[in-house]
Amino acid sequence: MLPLREYRGGDAEPGAEVLSEKATIPATLSEKIQTGILRKELGFNGLIVSDAMSMSGLTIYFTQEEAGVRAILAGTDILEKPADPDAMIRGLREAVKSGRIPIQRIDDAVRRQLAWKYAAGLADRRTASLDAIDKIVSGPESEKLAREIADAAITLVRREDAALPIKKDAKIAVIGISNGFDGAGTMGSFASELRSGGLRFSQGYVQENSLPQQTAAARKAVAESDIVIFGLYGRVRSGARNSVGIPENGAEILREALAANKKVIGISFGNPYILASFPEMKTYLVAYGDMPSLQRAAARSLLG
Repeated sequence: MLPLREYRGGDAEPGAEVLSEKATIPATLSEKIQTGILRKELGFNGLIVSDAMSMSGLTIYFTQEEAGVRAILAGTDILEKPADPDAMIRGLREAVKSGRIPIQRIDDAVRRQLAWKYAAGLADRRTASLDAIDKIVSGPESEKLAREIADAAITLVRREDAALPIKKDAKIAVIGISNGFDGAGTMGSFASELRSGGLRFSQGYVQENSLPQQTAAARKAVAESDIVIFGLYGRVRSGARNSVGIPENGAEILREALAANKKVIGISFGNPYILASFPEMKTYLVAYGDMPSLQRAAARSLLG
């Protein structure tokens, strides 16, 4: 809750999941959290947007009809990504008709949405020119802002050895480990920025379906290096076996590097809690995502 307590500006707030050992329902359905804490305690008057209503934390325990009703009663203004939109609409319609959801609750949510749309200028211009998107979103000002945000986001979680700052004359390996299936291009921005900073290194990349020779090449690069930089792409992937972690073939290489007392630098480009699975890792940074701006910022942070 700390980020919400510290930040009270803005117009929209996601109904993200709140983890607690005593939790019985997701925050998306919790009136105590959405209305009690967010609205009343924190004074938030903007839009509350649900998490995906198709997430398993809801669909395992509630029908789409019931989940939609509970979310609206909890204080949600916009229901996102229902597994069955027709069922959710049907459930809301019946709940309003029966009086379970007061019509004032619906009016309140609609007024918030309309006010937000008006503030965003959508009353005068409801659509954006597709041809202008690249100019607006990818222009110099946006790129500059993305760089500033990314640089400020990189977090040094642990630094218990002399791996940083990196000595450029050392034997260095950069190994990407991903739970995705996008190939070595995943770490392209990271590796490119390191090279631009004058770092020379051998490189390897491992994902769950990597061929044996690819895994062997990564293992060889680690064995021949003094410093090993692991780019850990443990991204959230709905429905996947390694949905937030890294695949076992990559985890084995990381454990081997730690056991060999290599100077290991781990950088998470996704799930920040990967460190919990490798507590021996003495240098660990978190970039929180794998966008090019974050990968380049992480590389710059290593270069000093």
